[in-house]
Amino acid sequence: MLSTKCIFTLLQSYNQALFTLINSRLSNPFFDWLMPMLRYSNNWVILYILLLYLCYRKLKLTTWLWLLFAIITITLSDVISSAVVKNIYDTMRPCQDNSLLIPVRMLLTRCPSSGGFTSSHATNHFAISIFFSSTLCAYYKYTKWLYVWAACICYAQVYVGVHYPGDVLGGMLLGLSIGYITATVYQYIFTTFRLHTV
Repeated sequence: MLSTKCIFTLLQSYNQALFTLINSRLSNPFFDWLMPMLRYSNNWVILYILLLYLCYRKLKLTTWLWLLFAIITITLSDVISSAVVKNIYDTMRPCQDNSLLIPVRMLLTRCPSSGGFTSSHATNHFAISIFFSSTLCAYYKYTKWLYVWAACICYAQVYVGVHYPGDVLGGMLLGLSIGYITATVYQYIFTTFRLHTV
């Protein structure tokens, strides 16, 4: 029977091998140009504005409630990932890890100084995706594509060299949990609010 230490070592070896595959062996000039841009939130401002507009089209005067819970979702996901989980685990990012057999292809100007687990990009974008999808799916059938958008950003985090696959997987699960909880609370309050105002 494998000990806990052996299991951790095995998982870490798979984590590093998958990182090397994505970061180095699957690299190409087009992704070298695309992936750094995918991970910058400022490049998605038009998408955020569109989502807010689509929300207003259907919710009208209750948009303020949706927006409040969207802000709560983003704030919780960022604080829990960046200020809580990262401080508890304090793991190295690939660009900080000298144990890798193949040098990291670092596509950003600097390696972040914070810990690697969990990826805040993954946590935030999956929290946003499940919250938006859960609260707007009754009005728009294409909201499931937000999960593809979040997954692409997670892949970019590994590709540019700042996170291991395990970091983004942990961030994804954390973000989905937070977004699911805030969406559930929002839907309960929204339903109650509508019943009292009808």
